Amino acid sequence: MKGPIEFAKYTGAGNDFILIDNRSGVFPADSELIREMCTRRTSIGADGLILLCSSAKADIRMRFFNSDGGEAEMCGNGARCLIAFARRKGLDKTTITMETMERVLTARVDGETVSLDMGEVTETRLDIDLEIDGQIYHVHHTNTGVPHAVMFVENVEGVDVVSLGRKVRFHPRFQPKGANANFVHVTGKNTISARIYERGVEDETLASGTGCAACAVITSLVKGLTPPIRVRTRGGTVLTVSFKKKRDDISQLTVSGPARLVYEGIYHP
Repeated sequence: MKGPIEFAKYTGAGNDFILIDNRSGVFPADSELIREMCTRRTSIGADGLILLCSSAKADIRMRFFNSDGGEAEMCGNGARCLIAFARRKGLDKTTITMETMERVLTARVDGETVSLDMGEVTETRLDIDLEIDGQIYHVHHTNTGVPHAVMFVENVEGVDVVSLGRKVRFHPRFQPKGANANFVHVTGKNTISARIYERGVEDETLASGTGCAACAVITSLVKGLTPPIRVRTRGGTVLTVSFKKKRDDISQLTVSGPARLVYEGIYHP
């Protein structure tokens, strides 16, 4: 694409995204262009790029690309930002349905707070032992839209999230898709702190909507915390994760938090 590209920059609990209205279908979704736009310091810079698209079965459709240019199933905080962006682009509704790669989700808007119904929780597997560099790490796995491995730690600030997270993310146990790596410390009767290594970004991010959801679900199943669970992210923002739990069954999973416009601009390829 040679012409200028109109975009908006949004942040959701510390995750930042480039938002483009592509209901006309003119943006090429080229991985090299997306990598270039998401590169920090020399370009706009973002954890990912999101396209607002038309949908035949929902109000809007989301296409989400990680900063490496690869398309992913979805992104929780990105989805919440897309909802806010769609409203700014004229979708005058407070309850909005959104089609993702694998699901149709519902979101509700109250000011800057966007609450997203995350859909079904799948692939939950507790008590997995991973051997990494000759040491055994005890983790749990679930899929809240994308796959997540969750590890409980005594000192979340002391974890080498990038090094250990990368080894968990690429561990043979989670191939071929890999898994995001989450490190969690329980701080109260319904509060936790989490740090997250995201696949596709291949680094620690300040937050993750699907990651916070996964951390809350696993903490409830393993540690017995009762929802709603407040998750403090690396960026300092607290996301609230609500769900219904009946024995080991999780339903009505919702993530709530801010989704805020930072600026609008024009990108020149």
